[in-house]
Amino acid sequence: MKPVRLFLPALAGVALAGLSCSRGFTQDDPNADIEYKPYLELVSSQYIPAPKGGKQTLKLKLDFSSDLPLGTRIQMDLVHNGLPLLGETISYVFKTAKRKGIIHEWMPKKALGADNYYLRVQIDLLDQTAKVSKEFSGKKTIFPPRANPLVWLYGQDKYAIKVGTEEERKAQEDIMCTFYAGFINELVSNWNDFKGTLDGVREGKKYSNSGVVDRKGLEAYIRKWRRQQGTTQKAILVDFPTNRPAVHSKTLTAHANLLRRGRKVSKRSVSHQRAVEKELRLQAINPRLDTKNKADAVLRFFDAGFRFKVSKEGLNRTMDNIYRLVCPEPEEESGEAPAETGEKTGGDAEAGEGR
Repeated sequence: MKPVRLFLPALAGVALAGLSCSRGFTQDDPNADIEYKPYLELVSSQYIPAPKGGKQTLKLKLDFSSDLPLGTRIQMDLVHNGLPLLGETISYVFKTAKRKGIIHEWMPKKALGADNYYLRVQIDLLDQTAKVSKEFSGKKTIFPPRANPLVWLYGQDKYAIKVGTEEERKAQEDIMCTFYAGFINELVSNWNDFKGTLDGVREGKKYSNSGVVDRKGLEAYIRKWRRQQGTTQKAILVDFPTNRPAVHSKTLTAHANLLRRGRKVSKRSVSHQRAVEKELRLQAINPRLDTKNKADAVLRFFDAGFRFKVSKEGLNRTMDNIYRLVCPEPEEESGEAPAETGEKTGGDAEAGEGR
């Protein structure tokens, strides 16, 4: 390996695209001023699609420093959107006297979405065999113990591990649209059910006995509905990012809008409920979470914490923003730029809008 200049540590909060091959420290790291030489280089990477019934393969070509002791245990992580992928850490043992052009084939446990990934490597000087530790102790200038663990992130664009064929990328785009449309439709269905029921109560057609509101029955309905809405909000907040991390990470702005839309629906349900209660002179109903009832657990995810008053127009704007991001319509061939709508996309400004 040719001599490589020393690199300064990466500062926290810097985008991956702007990072060089750098050490993985944060701004608060007390050893941030300790420099050490890179012990391996990611020369190239190749993505091999999964065969039928098989797994994807990342073919990495690596060069190792002549200073690195044989038998060194190296932790490797795939970094995506600044964070290592959970469950994909591997322990690589450097065994061969050959130093250049080492091919390592990495088969991730879970299918990776089409996107760019980055390699982060780490040597823990305290997690080595006695023989390797002894060799490291004789190279304290090159591998200073105070800098332990020795972390490098290959975060520049030239080091990007590009995953996904054109067909896989297109399929992922279709999945994005399908997932988001499904959540939007679920939120619409939840709202329509709630509004229809509360309007029926207002008109004396539901939860009414001889013109008197069945408050106990209405409270049971509201609890059941909030469980359903809480289930939808949990799916958006927790299940979707967990089960579809690649799709989620590719659409962070759309996901933020989807979370916002969920809160808007919950906020509007509370506002509509309060209006009906006031009109019918009912004591406010606010079902409390029963910790002994497992079915109530999802009430923790019922989130009506939206700052502004929610209108139908506001809900539709959020929905349109999501569709523009994940289900874009084919561009027209006229070459004319689309007309500006004048809408603000940086946030919501609904404080003055009515129900």
